[in-house]
Amino acid sequence: MPLNAELHAFYTARQQQIPADIRQIMQLAGQELANSGQVGRALAVGAQAPLFHLPSAVGNPVSLANLVRTGPVVLSFYRGAWYPYCNIALRTLQQHHNEITARGAHLVAVSPQVPDESLSLAEKHQLAFSVLSDVGSDTAKQYGLAFDLPDDLAAVYDKLGFDLQRVNGGQPRTLPLPATYVIDRDGVRPAPAGRWPGRAARRSLPRAPQQERTSPRPRAGPLGRSRPATASRAETSTARSRLRRPPLPQPR
Repeated sequence: MPLNAELHAFYTARQQQIPADIRQIMQLAGQELANSGQVGRALAVGAQAPLFHLPSAVGNPVSLANLVRTGPVVLSFYRGAWYPYCNIALRTLQQHHNEITARGAHLVAVSPQVPDESLSLAEKHQLAFSVLSDVGSDTAKQYGLAFDLPDDLAAVYDKLGFDLQRVNGGQPRTLPLPATYVIDRDGVRPAPAGRWPGRAARRSLPRAPQQERTSPRPRAGPLGRSRPATASRAETSTARSRLRRPPLPQPR
């Protein structure tokens, strides 16, 4: 089943299970987020892609600067294992993992979860790529993706048992917009609009690793121009994105 159809089917089924009062809170929070201008603050074409050092699920430090020296990096921000729509998107990236690495690229996911939670996610879904912990969402903030949950939606998440206080290391209120970037030595490559993570990331990469080796060496500072590949939309998007900007999902 195509990812778009899978997400739509899951969304439709889930809406029937959510009580009307909770569904109203989610819809209002999504609309407020759409109207906040958050998508306009996300890293866009022509911006600088910030470097980062983050721990992997097993505690090993991972540097974006080191990764990009050996090939392009497919960088995907997601909310966490508790959020089913992000899990569906991560499984799609996993399905394209071999095709991505065959082109000399690294696939990396980033969430605000603590490393133990990231390890559980990687094991559960048998992910072959690195899952990094951005506790406090400092990296997501640098990419313009972080936002704070409103009080009523945070209370709903507590009621649903998501326990973000624990899984996010005491930083339960700040989450990233789900988004995927393809970063190479010159910056971040654009991808066709309307594509989902995985296929869009793959098509943004060079067709052969040899092409990447001919590129200039990376600079010591922030990486080149920013061109998002695409973004994974959770449930339905309340704001249609411009080409090369990650779309804004409803925080449900």
